[in-house]
Amino acid sequence: MGIFSAEIIWFLIGIAFLACELAVPAFVIIFFGLGAWITAALLLFTAVSINIQVVVFLASSLLSLFILRKYLQNVFTGDKKGGGLDSALAVSGEQAVVTEAIIPPAAGKIKYSGTNWQASADERIEEGEMVVIISQDGLQMKVEKISL
Repeated sequence: MGIFSAEIIWFLIGIAFLACELAVPAFVIIFFGLGAWITAALLLFTAVSINIQVVVFLASSLLSLFILRKYLQNVFTGDKKGGGLDSALAVSGEQAVVTEAIIPPAAGKIKYSGTNWQASADERIEEGEMVVIISQDGLQMKVEKISL
């Protein structure tokens, strides 16, 4: 157990991977650092050959990458909602309430998901009425009155 023992080397390799992740944040390299630390922890309890060390390193790195990456990415970056064609399609069919009367051709306002949006419609819709979102064009929603 000298200064350059195998567990110290694996621990330092883990730190190097962590530093690389901080320099190039792709949220991939960190899992190889985790694999190096798992290998270092194993070596604290038992002596294994270099071949076993490499297998443990690769297996723990790849397993943690495939199992934890998506979950931890959502934890650290948030579950992104909004932006792009997918979100425009996602709001289609959702219900909202009119907060400012829609009198065509002028736009009114609706409240959807806690946010006020400009809205247009083909017919007059009074404040307080429920509408269904047909489409989204930028920051404006196209809506229809909900028919009972």
